Amino acid sequence: MESILLVSAAVGFVVFIVVLLARTSTVMTHGIEANALVVSAKPTGGTSGGESTIAFTLEFTDPETKMFHRVQFTDGITQIHAPKAQSGMFVPIKFLRKNPKRIIWNFQ
Repeated sequence: MESILLVSAAVGFVVFIVVLLARTSTVMTHGIEANALVVSAKPTGGTSGGESTIAFTLEFTDPETKMFHRVQFTDGITQIHAPKAQSGMFVPIKFLRKNPKRIIWNFQ
């Protein structure tokens, strides 16, 4: 019984990772580049993949449609990039026009 639970948990984790990678790939490939204002960046106390997990509020304008967006999300950020994503700073992002809450960092 325990082995069935372990296998089920492992399969669920693999599916989760595959979906997460597919979403990130979609934004990387089809995302719109923009600069976003970090309105707030609050540590959650958690980590994800060795990265600190931060609750962000970003504001940005679609460079083509001029539509304004204010998005709240939680994401991991590396120690190298964390100093660049503090409240009041502008950060490079990519987002999906059809779903502006789908954001990835676009640090070079």
